[in-house]
Amino acid sequence: MGPLRLNPARCAGAAARDVGQDDVMGEYDAEGAADATARELVAAGVSPIDAIKAMIDRYELGLAEAKAIVHRNLPQDRQRAAEALWDEVEVAVDENRSSKPSFRAEDLSENWTVVLGAPEGERVRDELLRELPVGHTLYGTPALAVAVRRGGKETVWWLPEDGTWAVVHLTQSVETDPRWPSAVRVATWPEVIAELFDQGRG
Repeated sequence: MGPLRLNPARCAGAAARDVGQDDVMGEYDAEGAADATARELVAAGVSPIDAIKAMIDRYELGLAEAKAIVHRNLPQDRQRAAEALWDEVEVAVDENRSSKPSFRAEDLSENWTVVLGAPEGERVRDELLRELPVGHTLYGTPALAVAVRRGGKETVWWLPEDGTWAVVHLTQSVETDPRWPSAVRVATWPEVIAELFDQGRG
């Protein structure tokens, strides 16, 4: 079941208006407000993935916390389907982690930090998932963060499904236009280095 092409940020805003943002925040604690918004998103037919992204953006939640809130507000039949999907995703992630890309870290300048297999790589991956809109070239594509440039926006990714690479400029915003965050996909590590130098980001 693919995600509906809805604007999660707009839906989250509409949900908050429908339940009355000021009233909700007065009546509930922060967790109660988040649950109320999650219920409205689910009732509006927003897919679990897009609902999670909307919750992360609105309440500045971590991925695991947003997932838990959305999941507990799904109807029981959709909870079972979502659990199966989470299991498939976790298996895919584990398989992806077991294979590693071949690259030369020394090709990168001192402005870059290798984050493959490090906690910072997980943080950057969560940020990419938060930003990607439906229709983006990387939406739904398993990706491993390999390196991050000083400042945290320029990133290099390995795509284990086909062994190719992507150079992504993160925006640190939830995007709705599939052109953003900007991404260039290339076939080899030398092409990654060439692309970085073409962008003046070597």
